[in-house]
Amino acid sequence: MNGETEGPRPTWFVGAAFSGYDDQTERFIQEGSWEGGPAEKWGDAIESIRVGDRIAIKSSYTKKHGLPFANRGESVSVMAIKATGTVIENPGDRRSLRVDWTPVDPPREWFFHTVRLTIWRVMPDNWWKEGLIRFTFDGEVQDIDRTLRSPYWAERYCSPKGQDGGAEPPERPEAYGLADIISEGCFLDHALLESMLQRLQSKRGIILQGPPGTGKTWLAKKLAYALVGRRDEDKIRHVQFHPNLSYEDFVRGWRPQGD
Repeated sequence: MNGETEGPRPTWFVGAAFSGYDDQTERFIQEGSWEGGPAEKWGDAIESIRVGDRIAIKSSYTKKHGLPFANRGESVSVMAIKATGTVIENPGDRRSLRVDWTPVDPPREWFFHTVRLTIWRVMPDNWWKEGLIRFTFDGEVQDIDRTLRSPYWAERYCSPKGQDGGAEPPERPEAYGLADIISEGCFLDHALLESMLQRLQSKRGIILQGPPGTGKTWLAKKLAYALVGRRDEDKIRHVQFHPNLSYEDFVRGWRPQGD
């Protein structure tokens, strides 16, 4: 290592219910294992998980009632933490792990920042991710008030300034997910779309390649909605580059000519 210290390792939030199978949480806990389905879907992510990494079984859904804060009748994203553990072996088969699990009974619910991906890689690179990790593994309480002070969440769940709690909530963009992409005519299956979203989460970008008129821009827009979680035009932006823009211009930026 030449005296260098390695940076923080990611924390992994994983699902336990897959297509055609019931929730496998109890089996995973009893067997000290976890399985991620076909290697071609999740192999790269599973292969990157190391012995000693922290891992949690989660389940994502939405709720309108029984919440610990006022939500004006709006659906709220929820992620239930059902078990936490430490990876004790990665056998290298690109689909399974050995894990020392501790069940969380009853499951603890985390609000707002959630994903439905089978594998979610979380780095402690901002305040709410650090909070999620402490909530999950250290038993800390989620700082809901801080989240609701953010404009993005405040406009959804907090009453307009100067109005009381009985004020009529503004019309909200409808929730949007992978099932909506398929129902609107996408010919790709759910597993492939899910892997695209995972790649967007982990790599911050994907390339859609194909002849003109095959739906690349259409799919990019739908994936953006699914990434945001709502069909909200205000949250996405379409940028088109001129055909004369070179690779060097794009990567290195514009080079002024003086005029």
